[in-house]
Amino acid sequence: MKNKKAAVLNYFMMISVVMALGIFYVLSIYKNMPANTEFVGQTLLDSHNEIQHALNSIYFIQEAGNFASYNAIYLFSRNGTYFNNKCGTYIEDSKEYILWETSTNGMECYPTEESIKTNFAKYLNQELNKYFEPMLIPTDNYYFNIKEVTTTIIDAVAMKKITSTSGLVEYSFDPSFQTELPIKLITKFKQYSDSAQEIKDDIKECLRTGSKIIGDNDLETCSNLNSIKIVVRSISSYDIKIDAKEESTSSGKNYTFLVDIKDDTKDLRPKEELMLSFGINFEDVFPPTITEIDNVLTRHFLSKYLTWSNYASDAKKYEIYAREVTKLLRTGEDIPPPTTPKTGDKIITIEDKTEWKIDYSVLKNGKDYYFYIIAEDDIGNKATDIKPTRITI
Repeated sequence: MKNKKAAVLNYFMMISVVMALGIFYVLSIYKNMPANTEFVGQTLLDSHNEIQHALNSIYFIQEAGNFASYNAIYLFSRNGTYFNNKCGTYIEDSKEYILWETSTNGMECYPTEESIKTNFAKYLNQELNKYFEPMLIPTDNYYFNIKEVTTTIIDAVAMKKITSTSGLVEYSFDPSFQTELPIKLITKFKQYSDSAQEIKDDIKECLRTGSKIIGDNDLETCSNLNSIKIVVRSISSYDIKIDAKEESTSSGKNYTFLVDIKDDTKDLRPKEELMLSFGINFEDVFPPTITEIDNVLTRHFLSKYLTWSNYASDAKKYEIYAREVTKLLRTGEDIPPPTTPKTGDKIITIEDKTEWKIDYSVLKNGKDYYFYIIAEDDIGNKATDIKPTRITI
């Protein structure tokens, strides 16, 4: 009996010794492991966390792209489609208008397909950076491919990947994304550009030919012609304001038309209109329109007055020329007068009046004359293609 008890005890002691040796061996291995050694389970956990972080980042980048593209379109439009404009700006009541044409150096900056893509991309990049910088996501990291189908598709192609490290796990992903605007960006703003040039041409033609209204201001009248507004009405529902400015310069006079278009399209943000503001600046090279002689009026004390109509609001002087009618001896017909008056036929220069008391010390009473009246504006532009008027005085 004692021998059986002794045998059991020996087995127990042997097992205890083996277990102790095993534990000692394991502990000695763990103690001597490198500090950066991790178990398989930890590595899998790190990989899972990195993948989840990447997925969250991809989702954030996509949503940031959607919001940034909408922010960009409103800034792009409000600033006249330019991020930096070589044609300059015009300040009116603390508001800055991007100039699409300037007389300073004769430059034109009307939006083109290329400029629309380039400048919208700059605004989009700016708005993306606002979202990315606080999240430590790389900024200025995209090339934008903008194309139109029935909407505007924007492919934002990343120039470098985003890399993240956790433990022994390094994970990188491509942050490229695609977003969409529910309008035809290029088509819409090209239409605005084309219409702006039509507006400019209409206004210049109006200034060249005159408003045909006596006593008005040609600049204001020409800026509010219905034909100008019809051009823009063809684009979409809108509200347009054209403000005309006149400025004297060292070399003459400039006109600036400030245009504000409110496009109330509901395709973007239903409660926010798309505002487009720009200016067109050009030099006054328009002579007064041809002055039409009305009549010879007889007034008190039988004095006679030559009267004419002034259709140019900036006309300041009128040069009066008179050439006595001569006839062909054989037929008795009038010899045609010259289309341009001769210097020697000049009678007088009248300022700020549209009538002249006929001076019979210079002209002969009862004779027939061809009269020319040449209007001159406040900066020296003179009317051309003058038509003589035959009058008996």
